[in-house]
Amino acid sequence: MPAPNVDIVFVLDASESMKPCFDSLRRHLSAILEPMQGYVNNVRFGLLTHFAAPHCGKAVYEHTFLGGQGPEMLPKLYGQGSPNDADFFTSDGSLFSRKLGEVRLGANEEMLVALDTALDFPFGSLHNTKRVVAMFSDEKMEEGLEKGEYNHKITDIIDKLHARKIKLFVAMPGSDGLYQLAEADQSEVEDVADGDGLSGVDFAKLLGQMGKTISGSSLQATSEPAYQKALFGQDKWGEEGRMVDASVREQVLAVGESATLDTSQPITDINVKLTWTAAVDLDLHAFIQTESGDTKRVNFSEMSWNTVNLDDDAGVGNKGGQNEENLYISSLNPIKVVLFATKIYSKGGSFSDYDGSIIVSTNNGDKKTVPLSAQDRADWCVISMINNSNPAAPHVVNINQVMNNEPVLDDFSHL
Repeated sequence: MPAPNVDIVFVLDASESMKPCFDSLRRHLSAILEPMQGYVNNVRFGLLTHFAAPHCGKAVYEHTFLGGQGPEMLPKLYGQGSPNDADFFTSDGSLFSRKLGEVRLGANEEMLVALDTALDFPFGSLHNTKRVVAMFSDEKMEEGLEKGEYNHKITDIIDKLHARKIKLFVAMPGSDGLYQLAEADQSEVEDVADGDGLSGVDFAKLLGQMGKTISGSSLQATSEPAYQKALFGQDKWGEEGRMVDASVREQVLAVGESATLDTSQPITDINVKLTWTAAVDLDLHAFIQTESGDTKRVNFSEMSWNTVNLDDDAGVGNKGGQNEENLYISSLNPIKVVLFATKIYSKGGSFSDYDGSIIVSTNNGDKKTVPLSAQDRADWCVISMINNSNPAAPHVVNINQVMNNEPVLDDFSHL
């Protein structure tokens, strides 16, 4: 019997903290190939990276495939006719590594949605192809955007794994959802520490073990039964506005990303809104550097300076619900940089747990959303800033950096 083929799809959490995982996977990709040499004929790599963010009252999703982004690729995956294999798989490890290096990191994650999408990939025939999905995240399933609300779909996902004869490897922090998923036939789970971007994982060793397991497994020489595609309605996301397309991408900024404000008309009204729903008391702080180099601040105890005014102190007493604090800026003329940060009044959880964001909108129709996505625990989180060093092109930056001491403006003024 000739050596089989292997199709392996890497499903990666693309929230900001996962960059160490991306780098390690790129460096050690060959470690999964070495144990399979002589046992398999051809290995194809698939890629699906994923992040999720709140936008206009609903979750939106960014998927990156080898062939492109979700708005163009999901219709190819779920539309009529057979998908083009080259959009989803490659035998070229250097191409895979390059695409991995181009991935845009974002806010939060919802790994069950990503896993289900990967299970719908156009894998090779069961008669000559071993099918594998390897999923990596540094957050528990219950800490994704939907906070475990999708765990009821795990049984359906297991059914799909069995129907498609896909072997599942998972490296992520232990949780009820993960242990339920581990009940799938042939699944292998690596329980890792949460919140460190998988930086503590020995990827060379992990990938080598995966390669040995794959080479030692047998082909599933059966016909493929019917199975349900798109368990989360991914085939209809275009109609529902659930994808991070070009229009949404202008508004929802990934960590480190910036967006220029429209100055075609003088900016006479900027609303900076901090929103959150969790039962915590966040406070919006504005740290201001003037054109003359002076530093000022506006917060719940000093609610006004020059052209900058704060409207309210919300969430007092750890009140949950539609909390918001609004900062109004009537002119950027005296301002060089304004840094937007929040301090949690009583510590508990990470900032990404609070369902929060800063929304910057202007009289010229701009609306830039910066999700509160920092996953580390600390007293302060610097969320965003407006840099007006060049008044012809002021820009909003997504920072999402935590610290235990009050932020220092000079540490961020170069962004």
